[in-house]
Amino acid sequence: MNTHKRWIKDSIHNTRLVSEQAAGVEIRSLIHNKGSSNDTHDFSAQIYIDGVKILRVENDGKGGDNYYHRSKHSRMPSSSTAWVKKHGSIAIEAYSQNFYHKLIDIAKRYCQSERWYEYEEIRLKEQTIYGEEEVDFAYLDILVGALVNEQLTLKDMSKAIRNRIHIIDTEANDNGGFLYSTNKRPTDIHLANTKKVLKGIGKHFDYILMNELDETTQLKLWLTIA
Repeated sequence: MNTHKRWIKDSIHNTRLVSEQAAGVEIRSLIHNKGSSNDTHDFSAQIYIDGVKILRVENDGKGGDNYYHRSKHSRMPSSSTAWVKKHGSIAIEAYSQNFYHKLIDIAKRYCQSERWYEYEEIRLKEQTIYGEEEVDFAYLDILVGALVNEQLTLKDMSKAIRNRIHIIDTEANDNGGFLYSTNKRPTDIHLANTKKVLKGIGKHFDYILMNELDETTQLKLWLTIA
């Protein structure tokens, strides 16, 4: 393993993406209004589990809980559609409930693993004032918020990397790394020239051209050192 790969691996070893921890859950069709987002995000989106649209979620950005609406399964996987048609509306409801419960289970496990304080707070309320459905949505609010944050961060990062060449100085901050952008757009010519420059000074300094890394690695580094 070369020096750069080893540094990247060590740097992002403890950086876990929400989308990896909640594998199977996706936020799609995200519409976000930054200007009216105050204590919470002002947004709307569709929630998918294993490729199936389960819920529509929205928040007005004023600090309240998310609002959830059940989705009609107009885009069921073809392997399931025939079975559902054969068995009728009861099967459709069972199909929906299975995916819904899987979604809640993933949200609960995420909270238990990554948001322990909030998880315990919800459990305490569960024993006093919360009903079962309120508990489900309390867990889901946390997971959805984390996924939305990750998707917005990815959008901002992608725009930045698309517009400018980004370089990591791996020796800065006691080898913790420092990310900075140049004033050059990442055209083929500019990238080639940058690589030549970095190669020339590589005897004295250690730099990584972030634009050439895969998106997942870029995001983990962005979250870790940016």
